[in-house]
Amino acid sequence: MGRKSVKEKGVSKTIMAAVIVVVLVIAGVGAYLMLKGPDKPPGIYSAIRGPIEEEGPPSTVWTLDTFDGTDVGAADYSRYYIDPIQADVALADFVRVHGYVYDIEGSPVTGVFVIAHSIGPTGMKYGHAITDAGGYYALSFERPERLDYPIPSTRGLPIYEGCQILVAWGSNEWLPTIDTLIDTENKDVIVQDFAVKPAGTVKLTAYSSSGILIEQFSTDTSLEYPTYPAYTTDLYWRVTGGVFAHDRGMFVLSLNTPHVLNLPWTVPGFGRVILRADNDGNGFTLRRQGETITIHLNYEIAKTECRVLRESYERFLDEGYAFSEDVLPNIQSAEELLQQADSMADNVQKALFADSSLNQTLWTAENLELERALQDIEKYRKGNVTLRIVDENGKPVQDGDVTISQITHDFLFGVDTECRYRIDTEWISEGTDSLEEHIRLNTGINYGLWGFFWILTEPHLGQYNMGTLPPTSELERLTKMGVRFGGEGLILLEPGPNSWDVGLLSLTFEELRTKIYEHVYTSVSAVALYIDYWTIVHNPHRELHYLGFTLDQNIDFIKTGVAAIKSADPTAKVLLFFDWPCGFCSDQGADPYTYISNLDEYGIDHDGVALWMTYGSVAELPPEWGSVFGGQFPFPFRDLASISRILDWYGTLSIPVHITAFNAPGDFTSNLGYWHRRSWDEELKIEWIEKFYTIAFSKQPMRQITYFFSRDADYFGTKLGLFDVSDQPRESCYALRRLLTENWTTRLHMKTDSNGQLEFRGFAGDYNITVSTKDLTTNFTIHVYEGSDNTYTLKLERVKKTWLIIPAIIALAGGVLSGSVILYRRVRAKKRKSSQRPLSSVQA
Repeated sequence: MGRKSVKEKGVSKTIMAAVIVVVLVIAGVGAYLMLKGPDKPPGIYSAIRGPIEEEGPPSTVWTLDTFDGTDVGAADYSRYYIDPIQADVALADFVRVHGYVYDIEGSPVTGVFVIAHSIGPTGMKYGHAITDAGGYYALSFERPERLDYPIPSTRGLPIYEGCQILVAWGSNEWLPTIDTLIDTENKDVIVQDFAVKPAGTVKLTAYSSSGILIEQFSTDTSLEYPTYPAYTTDLYWRVTGGVFAHDRGMFVLSLNTPHVLNLPWTVPGFGRVILRADNDGNGFTLRRQGETITIHLNYEIAKTECRVLRESYERFLDEGYAFSEDVLPNIQSAEELLQQADSMADNVQKALFADSSLNQTLWTAENLELERALQDIEKYRKGNVTLRIVDENGKPVQDGDVTISQITHDFLFGVDTECRYRIDTEWISEGTDSLEEHIRLNTGINYGLWGFFWILTEPHLGQYNMGTLPPTSELERLTKMGVRFGGEGLILLEPGPNSWDVGLLSLTFEELRTKIYEHVYTSVSAVALYIDYWTIVHNPHRELHYLGFTLDQNIDFIKTGVAAIKSADPTAKVLLFFDWPCGFCSDQGADPYTYISNLDEYGIDHDGVALWMTYGSVAELPPEWGSVFGGQFPFPFRDLASISRILDWYGTLSIPVHITAFNAPGDFTSNLGYWHRRSWDEELKIEWIEKFYTIAFSKQPMRQITYFFSRDADYFGTKLGLFDVSDQPRESCYALRRLLTENWTTRLHMKTDSNGQLEFRGFAGDYNITVSTKDLTTNFTIHVYEGSDNTYTLKLERVKKTWLIIPAIIALAGGVLSGSVILYRRVRAKKRKSSQRPLSSVQA
């Protein structure tokens, strides 16, 4: 298969849709939080306090020539205004946004800022107003410049021209509203009301590693070490009502709710990772509107992490784990340093001891979780096997030589397949070669993830292009080689080309519902014989992904898609995809965990969830996407201990978990954080891969880990792939191969006892068993199921048949064949004609 001069790898969550969202989050949040003077482009910005026209209380139109982000009360607003706008300027092409700000009980909120700024990359402030006694505000500003490429607005609809509105920014008494986008295209006057909640604040006193008081918590992601992302959750990772006011170094929090503060933090000697402050496990709870408490951030983070480490250690001991001798002394050392920090009256000294405690805590916590993971791999990923070898007369074979070789894995170790994007916007798929490279190198990869994105299979409504899918001959050939397949992106309502450019925006609810059934059924039917797992939808918990529809309608779309899958292939398994499973990016909707918890209530049939776990990595987009959507976009970083805890939390849902996206760069320096060293290289990439896979593989609900970006695209500069652009394997590829084919593959040589028996524990999968006696060598194939007792009687016979198996527990196997035969028969078993049910029958 030839390569194209311009290719787009992985029409995926990171390239076609989710990356757009990530870009918007990084650029957009940076824009709306950059309220400092130095970030303001030169120019005059207009602002209104009160309406221009005759309705409402009279007011004067003013221009604003400075805004430095200072916390300004309503009584001080006059110092920001200069002469009234001249009449001819006021008659220019202005847009007016006005309305009322209320509290949650419907009473007017007076004296709070309403700020408008651009939605483009400049972050330009258009102006601000202050609500009057009736809660009224009005803004007037020159019409925004139209964007070359739209960004998502409410519920994911595209917006080419508009502004973003912040309400109550700078207030200690009201929770700011920061995520409202206003579409101004073809509109002169827009009415927009807001409701705000009462709030209090937690003020941060924080010191750098050099003992300098941190006075600026910049969120500008172009700068080194921005405080991004900073957000609040409950005592787990469900998002709560909190906003980080970076310009004042405080969190503004909703009342009567325990909040945990989450933000990136530099730990000297360990890295810069997202950590938590949880107030001794109680959360920060504010009771009175306007209440402010001040915390020593260095100490609070260290105290939280140290307590969690101690609690984890004691819980693990109670559960029967054993740890190396240095774990407990290291925990005690971290606690002693924390006690010294607590005794310090001087804040700088307090910070230095707290940072030292935190360093000791985080290193120990990672080692603790890795030691536990190794024990859990032994516990959860293996099965007990008893083999009884008898001769043709049924007598035990004593001292028989038995060679045990695992030849397949039940666990799915995957890579993405490739899609290339040509300048003429035609999509072609060329992914089988990367899979074959893994198979040729015996890397242990047994799963391929294909993108079935709408823009790929049906680029225009009613015009299917199934030629973009892998040929069934290739799928069948690879299936016979032991590869299983998954498909993702069947219903992609994430904002971006996948939903905007194919014509979905023109459809009504009923039309889109009908189209979804047709589209999903058609796509699944084309390859139903070979795809085992379908990821039906991405991030259904986010209101941004509703495409203008409601939550209930969105749920209906998903149920319709699932019904289409099951109709086309009743054996298929259905997954729902979620990224940032720790709460980040849960805009105007439930967090992923809460949404998943409600799946049964929603009536969504599913077989598990797929998680995106690319913490610390980077998204790279092709140059032809332009300056806004081209380039490198880093992701926030998390340490291994917190990742392990998050996966444990999702394990409480008692459903299968798949990681369908994990990767790491081999050459990248991120502003959003780092792990152990400032910049990625191949050595650090290998360490992260090995330890992440170990943590993830150890979790009992885990079913799959897929390395996304198996091979570099030609525009990659960060060496994300396991193979480079010339198909040469990197050292990280060989490291992963060692992990899968040596550490996690069972190979043994044993002898039978006087009863003709032997016992062993092995990883789940198919095994080749070779039994040798003085005058006979016979091969058998058995299957080992994890977490089970697998007992087989193997009978040696001097017949033409090469093997015969008599299972002692028939319920375990139901037919024991070689790995390739099992997989091939699985495909052939799917060869049945599924009748397409009409959509109306599905709803009944």
